[in-house]
Amino acid sequence: MLAARELTASLVDWSFDVIDPVLMRLCDAHAAGYPGVRYRAGRGRQTCYRHQPGGRGHTITYGVGMVADHLCDTHHQWTHTREIARHRFVDGNTSPPYALAHIVIHETAHALQSHRGGRRRGSVHNAAFYKAVGDLYDALGRERLMDGIRQLERAFVQARASAGVTDAEGKRAPREPINPATKFCKGQQVCFATPRGQVITAHIDRVNKVTCTVTCMQSGQGYRVPHALLWP
Repeated sequence: MLAARELTASLVDWSFDVIDPVLMRLCDAHAAGYPGVRYRAGRGRQTCYRHQPGGRGHTITYGVGMVADHLCDTHHQWTHTREIARHRFVDGNTSPPYALAHIVIHETAHALQSHRGGRRRGSVHNAAFYKAVGDLYDALGRERLMDGIRQLERAFVQARASAGVTDAEGKRAPREPINPATKFCKGQQVCFATPRGQVITAHIDRVNKVTCTVTCMQSGQGYRVPHALLWP
């Protein structure tokens, strides 16, 4: 468990040093005065974002048990791992360093979603949440994302060695995957479904890292849609 605690500390450090400034800029762009998030390592498995008005404010907890599952390569039952495969975040790569990077973005997106007023009782992983995920990835940028994944890879390998896991998979450096954004181009006509099942036909105005900015051809309304939810 010591190895998992050390790796969890690396998640906290990356969150505070790199992700938090990105979150603060996006929050200030929406409405100034966001108090910020406290990142912490939890003792159990629970990994979550919480906002307690009048208490400690906004907190993101990374459970040491969740991190231990990544060390043992038994992390595929976690929601964020299935989310990667479904929405093609971090290019669909569910290996532990990529999955750990995405859990940071996932939980931080809840903080951004909450600040924007898009988090409601019974509606958490909604369109507002996935827009926040896309905005965080876009604002972070691919270079800093890959730097972070390499940083987590080094911490991951060290933690596995500390725990006595020395297989070749744990020592392999992350590879630069194929970017799914290459499937789309500006001006292309695409379709996607809203959370209520309505199919929207739109044209692409801009291709981002994990989303496309599109305009509905019927209403002229703009959307930002993850690549995985678009089809020709």
